[in-house]
Amino acid sequence: MRLLVKWGAAALGAGAAVYLGAVVALYADATSHPADNADAAVVYGNTVHPDGTPSDRLKARLDAAHDLLVAGAVKRIVVSGALGQEGHDEAVVMGRYLQGRGVPPSQLLVDSQGWTTEATSRNAAALLGPQAVVVAVSQRFHVSRAKMSLRHAGFTHVQGAPAQYTELRDAYAYTREVPAWLSYWWRGR
Repeated sequence: MRLLVKWGAAALGAGAAVYLGAVVALYADATSHPADNADAAVVYGNTVHPDGTPSDRLKARLDAAHDLLVAGAVKRIVVSGALGQEGHDEAVVMGRYLQGRGVPPSQLLVDSQGWTTEATSRNAAALLGPQAVVVAVSQRFHVSRAKMSLRHAGFTHVQGAPAQYTELRDAYAYTREVPAWLSYWWRGR
């Protein structure tokens, strides 16, 4: 029985180490291809408050895309989301926020059918053409899967730019992201 317990503990420890390694890899991949000379930043939607303002997490994504545009690293921004449970079209709110920061409408593409990461990436390919060089903009834990999703949608030149915003719930998000990433990888192989 002791041997069984030892083997079980060893297997559990090895599994935890592999899982932690996967989390570290996702973290590192988020900036492995820094944004530069891209056609567009693709900003993945997130929560909009009931009053119609973007959550802090979403603002951070939008601010990251804005900074890329101002720095000349991207030529335009695709904002993508859908009607959230709060009753607001995330993409419209995102576009309005960026226009308030001085981004002209001519440099914005609004996708209101971005229900999922995959849908956002497919819609970006339809809007931009898969030959475009794109930058996935999201939270650091999500950038790697977003990049993979863009590749699955047909883009061959994909970069990443994580939003500079973290909160306590990101620890859970990293844990959840590992199986989500594996699922995307499995479907795209």
